[in-house]
Parts: sequence; C-alpha cells; structure tokens
Amino acid sequence: MSRLFLIATAVALFVTPVTAQQPNDRRGFWYGVGFGAGSGKLHCSICNDQSGTDLTASLRAGGALSNSWLLGVEFDGWTNSQDVGTRRSWSASAVALWYPWPAKGAYAKGGVGFTGYRASDSRDVISTTRPGGLIGIGYEWRIGRKSSINPYLHYQRTLAGDLTFEHTGNNTVTTATIADDASISSLQFGVGLVIH
Repeated sequence: MSRLFLIATAVALFVTPVTAQQPNDRRGFWYGVGFGAGSGKLHCSICNDQSGTDLTASLRAGGALSNSWLLGVEFDGWTNSQDVGTRRSWSASAVALWYPWPAKGAYAKGGVGFTGYRASDSRDVISTTRPGGLIGIGYEWRIGRKSSINPYLHYQRTLAGDLTFEHTGNNTVTTATIADDASISSLQFGVGLVIH
C-alpha cells in the first residue's frame, strides 16, 4: 500500500510544473475514480471494533454549475479482513464541491447520504445502515486539457440507530436488534483521476 502512495506522490510532483500552464476549466459532465487507504469504525455502547487501515475505493460523477461549483453523487467503499472476520463499509452520497480559487485546483467537499457497515465471520453478522454526512478536501493537478490527478482526504460520520445481529446455526437464522446507538465513521485518503 505504501508503494502505491509513493508512486502517486512522485507522479503528482513530477506533473505539477508541466500542468502549471493548463487552465482549470470546469464545465458540463465530470467523473472521477480513486483508490487509497482508510479505516471504517462502528461505534456503540457494546461495540469493540478493532478495525485497521485497509484498501478503499471511490467513484463520483456529476455536472458543473460553474467554474467554482460542482454537484454530483459519490460512492465509497472500504474493506478490512482479519482472523476474527471481515468488516466492510460503503456509502452513497450527494456531494457538492467548491473551488474557492476557480483558476486553481484546490477544493472543499460536503455531502449527505447513507452509509452501511457489515462485520461477519462464518456464522455471525452484525450490520447497520444509517444516514450521515461527509466533508473533505482535495486538489486537482491538470495532466491534460480535461484530466487531472486528484489526491483527496475525506471523513464520514452517521447518525446513531439500530444495530442488527444475525446468527446462523442448525439450518436456522435468528435476527435481533442488539443496540440502538450504533453509528459509523470512516477516514479515507486516496489518489484518483478526474475527467472534466
């Protein structure tokens, strides 16, 4: 994973002088894809989440309102596998990106949507899906007339709600609500490609 970030950073530093002459023109349809590292965590009064840092992926697309504002949708995912089981988190959000200096590539991002969390082993599953929001920052280094390399960082947090426990045994499945204060948080850093 660290090798990926070293390569992405080297590429970004290399293309910065080359892209200084490329205009940051945002219009029409845009889309982006990114990969990186991050962690997702389940919070509740009975939780003991030991999640670590692992692979994340991001996909977003939308339209430009102006050279300073973009609107779109974003899908993010995270997975972490350990000896005790596998944890996964996903989110789908409506997002707005604001470029305070339109000629530059820096932006701030905010959004609202839904986030899901699932932890499972061979017999038991705990899961929840909650509404929440995200905030983030990023930068777009132009590498062509319409394409940019995009390092980004964002944080997500949900509202609290029910946590469901599902147990499979003796060819039967039992389900119960085991907490009513479960929420999900995640922090992601990645590097992607954006096409405007």
